[in-house]
Amino acid sequence: MNNYNNNPMPPNQSCPSFGLWLALSIVCLLLANKICGIVAIVYIVFANTAYMQGNYEKYESNFKTVKIALLIGVILGIIKIIFRLFFGMVSILFL
Repeated sequence: MNNYNNNPMPPNQSCPSFGLWLALSIVCLLLANKICGIVAIVYIVFANTAYMQGNYEKYESNFKTVKIALLIGVILGIIKIIFRLFFGMVSILFL
């Protein structure tokens, strides 16, 4: 009897581009925003686990959370850099 109509076995490999998103999460943690970086790392690990277990709906949900956390982290990081540059220039001018 063939198993073509049964549910497939879960894959034994990591989710697509897991290493890339994990690296981006670590860069966000170190350079942009620590909270968003931690959230992204936790959820990319959750997404990878869900993918390896074959739970693709949970994988998609967790992966979407990773993308949102990284986007927010990058935006907050850019705002932080702009404020530091602006207030640094202001303090230099008035000292």
